[in-house]
Amino acid sequence: MYEQTGADQDMTDGFINFARGVKGIEAAVLFRQKGDDAWKLSMRSRGKIDVSQVSSQFGGGGHHNAAGAVIEGTLEEAKAIVTKAMETYLASKKNA
Repeated sequence: MYEQTGADQDMTDGFINFARGVKGIEAAVLFRQKGDDAWKLSMRSRGKIDVSQVSSQFGGGGHHNAAGAVIEGTLEEAKAIVTKAMETYLASKKNA
């Protein structure tokens, strides 16, 4: 995508904040292609969700409101895996 548009990764760094800025959104995840089947995840939270807990499941890190990781697979596979991890995290908080 970067080659097609003439953009680079630095130009997309702030994109994650647009999703987090939508009313009612507590957390957002941005997938950026890192290789053929590798995706860099950027996660942001408004505070109710500890995104570092989710990113750590993929060997990533960060802090409560901002975290990241790298995940392998197709985009569809990566989205499904991250969505399931987020759902599991939210369910554990709801039942705590």
